[in-house]
Amino acid sequence: TPYVRQPLEDFQDPTIRQVTLCFSAQSGKTQTMLVMLGYAVDQDPGPILLVQSSMEAARSFSKNRMQPLLEDCPALVRHKTEDRHDFASAEMRLDNCSIYLQGAGNPAQLASRPIRYLLADEIDKWPDESKREADSLSLAMERVKTFRNHKIILASTPTLASGPIWQAFLHGDQRRYHVP
Repeated sequence: TPYVRQPLEDFQDPTIRQVTLCFSAQSGKTQTMLVMLGYAVDQDPGPILLVQSSMEAARSFSKNRMQPLLEDCPALVRHKTEDRHDFASAEMRLDNCSIYLQGAGNPAQLASRPIRYLLADEIDKWPDESKREADSLSLAMERVKTFRNHKIILASTPTLASGPIWQAFLHGDQRRYHVP
């Protein structure tokens, strides 16, 4: 898929801190994030937080997409530990990093640990925010401040012009892939 080449190259560029994937539906956003996650695990490890719209969606994503990737790819499976308890659906401890999966509806969990990589999927579909807390995306983005070499990946199909993915796209360099 030629249009994911640039975001993947940007992910490994040490000068780029945030990549925004503002793609149409079913066009490879989540798969691109999985490739980024695999690269991070094998080539440049650090704590990873992957946030889905809900905890149920996060567990389903873990079981159906992420765990098969980690178990079937030779470069990634070698990082699994021997302890089966290290490989749960919402938290995976590998020999070189940990991966945490979280739903966007739990602000306390989003604010609980420092991470190097934030992978935020379908951010325009995250639940409405609590009036007592900062919004879920802001809380998750605060988690990377401990790491000078952090990466934030925001992905979603846009919904409204005021939505978080479109606003993130407008604050970036607004690259577009042209299909003649």
